Amino acid sequence: MKFFIFFLLINISYSNDNNFLLKGNQQKWSGSFSFGICMERTFMSTQEFSLIRYLDEKSEAYITFGGFIMFTGTLGMGYRYYLNSRNNSSFFTGISINTGIAGNPGGGGPNKMSSINLSFGRAIKSKKMMNSLSKIIPLLIDDYMILNLGVVLSYNDSFDSSHELKLLPLLNLELEL
Repeated sequence: MKFFIFFLLINISYSNDNNFLLKGNQQKWSGSFSFGICMERTFMSTQEFSLIRYLDEKSEAYITFGGFIMFTGTLGMGYRYYLNSRNNSSFFTGISINTGIAGNPGGGGPNKMSSINLSFGRAIKSKKMMNSLSKIIPLLIDDYMILNLGVVLSYNDSFDSSHELKLLPLLNLELEL
């Protein structure tokens, strides 16, 4: 975990020091809200709030807080790399580490969980699809919606199980703030 945090910080500082090398550099801070099956940035959540640092046109680092309906809370951080550009539909890969707690309906203390996730997927930014979705959910602004589809390879210790390697789905709608 210490190596991953070190790698993430080095990547951010390297990106900041070499602005002149990045043609059309678009470094900035932003945020997003995701809902659906969110297994990439935090382990086991249905909604996530993320603080995102766009490092360049193809990569981003993030810190995320998420939850699963109610009685859970997860915190994660990670890195995502887009094969084409984050501004268009693109395949992506990412890595994240996260931890969380969940209520224990059987009594006793809360269940603790942690995971390391490796994700592979596609971020879809389609004007036609987004216009259709904004008619269903009229409060959404179509230019800032992304449909994320993919799989997550997760090494986790959820619900008192020993560390296990699991293949999980990724299907969510992300709203950039």
